[in-house]
Amino acid sequence: MKKTMLCILLIAVAFTTSVAQKNNISISNNNGEIRISVQDSKQKLDLKLKGEITFTDDEKGIQSLSNDGTVSFKKDGDKLKITQETNGTLLYVINGKKKLVLDEKDKALVAQCVQTMIAIGVNGKERAQKIYETTGFESVLKEVNRFESDYVKHTYLNVLGSSDSLSESEMLSFLE
Repeated sequence: MKKTMLCILLIAVAFTTSVAQKNNISISNNNGEIRISVQDSKQKLDLKLKGEITFTDDEKGIQSLSNDGTVSFKKDGDKLKITQETNGTLLYVINGKKKLVLDEKDKALVAQCVQTMIAIGVNGKERAQKIYETTGFESVLKEVNRFESDYVKHTYLNVLGSSDSLSESEMLSFLE
């Protein structure tokens, strides 16, 4: 009985350790189409981007896409695709349904997609410059601290480092 219990305990430990270590992140860039896939014990996410993307001022939506632009986002069973019609109107396909007007649940999904794009560095240079111009040096540093990716942090810090308008105290703080 003790051997059976010990064996079950060891199998359980081995299983939970192997499940906890299943992180799969894939990033590819193929002719201007960026694809990011994340699969781990917490989430399953797939994001495809093509073309130029402009966020709304509140960073909860898409203001515009270039003519060839598309955003495809899948997370936890929800699917979102955004394209721009020839008249400039954005077309949303959410879980297979075409929509021009979004309800609150749809807006929340779009906001989650935008925040995911920000977290991976989409429009990072432009955002860092805008943050610096509107709320200052400290706000950019605060934004940098929320990112997990060193690449994204580097993008924002590079904007600060190349700025000619940093004060002496800001430059010292930046160097630290």
